[in-house]
Amino acid sequence: MEKQKANVELEVELEVRDKNGKLISVHRQQSKSLLKNFARILRTMFLAVGGQSTYAVSTTLTDTSGASKTFYGAYTYGSGNSGLAPMCANAPSGNDAHGIQVGSSSTAVTRDDFQLGGKIANGTSAGQLSYGSMTVEDTDGTAPDTIFRLIRTFTNNTSSAITVYEIGLVIANTYISAGSRATNYFLIARDVLSAPQSIPAGATLTVRYIFKVTA
Repeated sequence: MEKQKANVELEVELEVRDKNGKLISVHRQQSKSLLKNFARILRTMFLAVGGQSTYAVSTTLTDTSGASKTFYGAYTYGSGNSGLAPMCANAPSGNDAHGIQVGSSSTAVTRDDFQLGGKIANGTSAGQLSYGSMTVEDTDGTAPDTIFRLIRTFTNNTSSAITVYEIGLVIANTYISAGSRATNYFLIARDVLSAPQSIPAGATLTVRYIFKVTA
């Protein structure tokens, strides 16, 4: 019997354009690097039970700083206890704490990765890239496929080229603690590029994580 292809796929696409918008390169590869954090988060979300007066369910994960932190997968009710965002990737411009990140390490991926091997920080100093706002597109696609994309553009506002060797996806888990909002950050995907991407001075890199379900 012919082996069927998995009906859930994750691809990555990277596009480099010069300062005038001219296309320099396009790179695509299959992502095989959803991490252990992702599996544990998904299970926790499946366990969440509505209507309770406390956090319904949680788990302990390693956050992007290397610390053991609690991921909360449900809602807390009561005065001032609204606004839980269990799995937010929709980061604003200039925020390199979550959403798509890029890095300079080619160290092989392991299931227990909790941060990029060498995250490139947001900024305009040497070795930094300016992080644009995240875009989380609506679902689309022609049957039997359903697709949505997470997209971020990075701009090299320095005077030298910067090479990206790895990309990752970090979610922000915002919850209520003692009446105050708090946020932890967890890496759920990391991919080392089969073809590292060089971003000249003034150029942009657009990274797309493409989720596809086929049924």
